[in-house]
Amino acid sequence: MASHQDELTALRAIEAVLERYLRALHESDADTLGVIFHPCACLHSVPEGAVQVQTRDAWIEKVRHRPSPLSQGHPRDDRVIAIQVMGGDMASATVHARLPPRDLVDQLLLLHTEAGWRIVAKCFRTDVPAPRDGQHEA
Repeated sequence: MASHQDELTALRAIEAVLERYLRALHESDADTLGVIFHPCACLHSVPEGAVQVQTRDAWIEKVRHRPSPLSQGHPRDDRVIAIQVMGGDMASATVHARLPPRDLVDQLLLLHTEAGWRIVAKCFRTDVPAPRDGQHEA
């Protein structure tokens, strides 16, 4: 069983990975995403009721070729909702990021590998919020 100090050290390291992840989403930084996602990682979602799975590499190529929220003048709007460290080598995290016009909620699974903490799986959902009063969709 991991000691309290070990769990605090793991929590700090995981927080650093999540910060890099959220910043990389905002900047569409595919190279950073390639480092923090383990090569075996897959991404899962359920658009329109059907489970879809994509590889890390396929997703990173999509990110590489899309305009970043930063380049479009959008402020960074994200947060870590929860982190759970399970022993010394496994963790889960829930994060939210605004990638206009979408809101993204991710459930991430992380493992402590020989290269440090890496995201090994991502389940996500995206929503397009309704326009607020006085705003219209672009």
